[in-house]
Amino acid sequence: MSDIKQRIQKALQAAIQIDGGPVTDDEDFFDGRLELDSIDVLEIVIAIKKEFKIDLKLKTDDKEGVFRNLRQLQELVESRMAEAA
Repeated sequence: MSDIKQRIQKALQAAIQIDGGPVTDDEDFFDGRLELDSIDVLEIVIAIKKEFKIDLKLKTDDKEGVFRNLRQLQELVESRMAEAA
């Protein structure tokens, strides 16, 4: 597991209570076991901002549902980190 993914997992754990082990790459945040809501997403965004010192604000060209799972969230974090560098 990459360092970034481990840090995201840590931020997820800090933001929300996750039962049943770590989140898998393609596990849907909003359906299935997690069933996150908008408040959970806000808490995740805050935890990611704190962990990585980046802003996850969506840009006008970002598509709806930009992070529905861990893989998409990791891609977004990596993209924002590259922009900040």
